[in-house]
Amino acid sequence: MRWLPPVVPGPDQLAVLAASPWPEFQRWLSVSALTSTKTWWAMRRSALRMTAPPRLSLLMPVHDTVPGELIEAVASIRRQAYPFWEICIVDDGSRRADTLAALDAVSQDPRIRLWRHPLSLGISAATNRALAGASGDFVAFVDHDDRLTPDALWWVAETLHREPDCDLVYSDRDMLDAQGQRVMYLLKPAWSPESLLSGNYLFHLVTCRRSLLEHLGGLRSEYDGSQDYDLMLRLAETDPKVRHIPRVLYDWRQSAASISTDDEHKAYVFSAGMAALAAAMERRGFRCPVSELKGLWRGNYRVHLPRPAASRWKLLPLTRADLPAYRDRLLRALVTCRDGQRLVVLGPGVEPMDGDALAELVAWLDLPGVIAATGRVTNPEDRYLHAGLVHRPSGIPLPLYLGHPDSDPGYLAFAWVLRNISAPHPLCLALNAAEFRPLLEEAAAFEGPHALLQAMLRGIGRGKRAVFVPFARFTGRDEEPFVTPWSPGEAQLFAHRWGRWLREGDPCYHPALSLDEVDCRLRETADFPSVLPIARCGYGAHASL
Repeated sequence: MRWLPPVVPGPDQLAVLAASPWPEFQRWLSVSALTSTKTWWAMRRSALRMTAPPRLSLLMPVHDTVPGELIEAVASIRRQAYPFWEICIVDDGSRRADTLAALDAVSQDPRIRLWRHPLSLGISAATNRALAGASGDFVAFVDHDDRLTPDALWWVAETLHREPDCDLVYSDRDMLDAQGQRVMYLLKPAWSPESLLSGNYLFHLVTCRRSLLEHLGGLRSEYDGSQDYDLMLRLAETDPKVRHIPRVLYDWRQSAASISTDDEHKAYVFSAGMAALAAAMERRGFRCPVSELKGLWRGNYRVHLPRPAASRWKLLPLTRADLPAYRDRLLRALVTCRDGQRLVVLGPGVEPMDGDALAELVAWLDLPGVIAATGRVTNPEDRYLHAGLVHRPSGIPLPLYLGHPDSDPGYLAFAWVLRNISAPHPLCLALNAAEFRPLLEEAAAFEGPHALLQAMLRGIGRGKRAVFVPFARFTGRDEEPFVTPWSPGEAQLFAHRWGRWLREGDPCYHPALSLDEVDCRLRETADFPSVLPIARCGYGAHASL
């Protein structure tokens, strides 16, 4: 990769690139985005001091792109603080003369390599051609009309340099509206394998080890439109080491022909997504239907797992009087479970909303590594009592969307999609009895529901996972013990014992989101951590566990 003088963004340009018309997003960008030329140069110098800096190849398929948007996409890479990159562009049969002229212009930079397909072969074939020509250790996927922030590749490279055995790094993203302004931020959880079964939450920016992509055979044309989703599902099956950079480093452009603004424009995208997901489940031993989730923006999916027989689980109903001795009640019930049997725990007043709820909840324990599943609970007025819990430094979890109508899917559809969690609800859950029992036995310091939280964190440290299953729906008629089952004394002890992990933040929740409000709004700037993590681990990767 030939050295050229850097394209240094000036202060005014950095200010424009870090601006949003949304006040709350602007506050977040003010503490997370690159806004200083001095910082840009500091990043550049640190990159030049790296021993064996990661070489990054950016794969960019092009087809009749609006010239100005293509030029801006390339310009966003040329002004990167990190210098060790190349762009591999494949023109997939463009016919627009102005697009072809723009390609000729940008390819004058020797770090930009250009190949041409005389006829359009599709996005997978074009991306694979770019992959074949890449020389970097890692490859990143960049659409032909999107934009990287000036520090994007530095954060990726710094993560890979610190953890050279990492296989995949992804960041948060936002959208560029029709005026080119940054809106619609998408702040993601850390690596969550089951969340990927609800849709491709990873893209963009995604950077992968090139040798791993080559081993997987690159992208597959039969899934064009959702070829990236198919790739991520296959990559997840290799047990990769994954890191999440909790910063918005990628601006996804809205355009008239983009799936980001018109779901119906490319309906084949979602058919391909369902086909990719069904194929992934079959590879994992589950032949089951896949559907789109109705009532949500498209690209959110549901896997319909085979229903286990009622003999596969044992029901443990709890009363208010059982809560102080929660751990003992669970242990006694777990001991009586037969081999392969699951334990379903329902607190006072919690009842299945239909005849399928218990089977739906238990079904997810058949996925390897999933040892706990928790359901969606509403009160008789159809308001959420449970749509997921988030760990907080106080030791008392945050109940997401508590009191909101169950017609509200929440941020990233948290209340409506299957996703990984760190804290199952103690009064609405199913447990893999054989795997959970030894973890609960270790939680001897707690008698109440915090014993469940400690056991689950121990399990996470050993590569086990929990899921929130919104399709397993329950009614809670006794709200007070369900919403506040926590003992203040045990919460304080839990906060002390797990303080470091709790301060690092629940990996299933973004560190920029509020821990005080239930609706996943952004934190106030004054409450935001003064030092942001470079990258966050997902399941099984917290050394402190």
